[in-house]
Amino acid sequence: MKTVDFGTQLFEIRNAKGLTQEEVADLCNISARTIQRIESGKVQPRAYTIKVISEALGFDFFKETVSLAEALEESKSLKLNKPSILWFIKDLFNLKTNTMKKVSILTTLCLIVGVSLISFKSEIKAQGSKKNKVFSYSEIENDTNHSGVKKGRIQVAFTGEQTLENLVSIKNNLEDKGIKLNFREVKFDENGLLQSIDYDVDCNDGFKGRYSINQLNSINKDKRIGFYRDYSETAEVPFFVGKLKKVIVIDVGHGGVDPGNISSESKEKDIVLKIAEKVKSIYKESGFEILMTRTSDDFKSLGNRVKFINNLSPEFVISLHTHMVNDLNTHGLNIFVARDGVFKEQSNNLAKKMSSTLEGNFKVNEIKNANFKILKNINCPGVLIDLGNMMNAIDKDLLLTEKGQNKIAEEIVKTIK
Repeated sequence: MKTVDFGTQLFEIRNAKGLTQEEVADLCNISARTIQRIESGKVQPRAYTIKVISEALGFDFFKETVSLAEALEESKSLKLNKPSILWFIKDLFNLKTNTMKKVSILTTLCLIVGVSLISFKSEIKAQGSKKNKVFSYSEIENDTNHSGVKKGRIQVAFTGEQTLENLVSIKNNLEDKGIKLNFREVKFDENGLLQSIDYDVDCNDGFKGRYSINQLNSINKDKRIGFYRDYSETAEVPFFVGKLKKVIVIDVGHGGVDPGNISSESKEKDIVLKIAEKVKSIYKESGFEILMTRTSDDFKSLGNRVKFINNLSPEFVISLHTHMVNDLNTHGLNIFVARDGVFKEQSNNLAKKMSSTLEGNFKVNEIKNANFKILKNINCPGVLIDLGNMMNAIDKDLLLTEKGQNKIAEEIVKTIK
């Protein structure tokens, strides 16, 4: 059986997911040139690079060394009917059959069994992947100084859609992050779906908790039961066990070495961060919480922002930006949604609601479709709001003053209640 090289596998998986080389590069935080050279076979990536690409694409390149299409194709030619199998067995135990032929028969039979097992495992895996996502957890990253200090957020939700396999996966993922999960008692219904759970969680840093819940499969799906551990130094509640709040993410554009648009008076990265902070401060809706892709003047690649968002499984995302054009008559807010995708309808509904609310106090231009990567790659509804022209006098009064920023934040909060 032919072994497929990494570059060929990467090309196949990338195309199967409908991604360009540039999009894969963004998700992995490496250069598009590197992806191109890997696929062309000009370079052999290191194990770390393969690991990064595996995590970004959700495909274990370390394990999947054989092309599934080839394996299935070869298995077709190796399938035997009943008479052939009986002939093989008869010939195998025939005293007149020479040793080399017996070895050949045994090898063929082993190959058939092996290919059948691979095919069966792949089919089961494919069936499992068709189910809705039933749990989520956020990655822990080392800080930028590589001091090993944990930051970020771990969040796990238990639902009545989970199976034993899901629980084992959750437990293993958390152990890799230093969190111990002990299931005291777990019950499933006749369909193998989680019905009740009693568990301990130990974050291995002083934060411990226990929670039990019955009749999970009859609980309103809007209820999220589980726990989270927030490693941020500014976290108001660093550890929580019980009913989880729904999450809304504010994607704060640019940051750090990427200033965005720059005028003589301000930078886009500073404006959107201030407004995002005000939105989070004002929003007090029970059952919901707002998280930001950045909370300080630091740079996060598009790939890392998308990963952060998708790991949290939020209700929706609002990405904040501004624009700057020399036409001083051009002003007003612009709202963008992804051109297509699974969440196109929900994103359009969110955009219409925001436009309807905001236009009571601001000039809001027509909702537009766009191909922005932050909207295209997130696994939830999302909109991008361009808050105005940094060179227009009317917009500047909103974007650069405390009063104007407060007004924008207050109106955004109204749209997401």
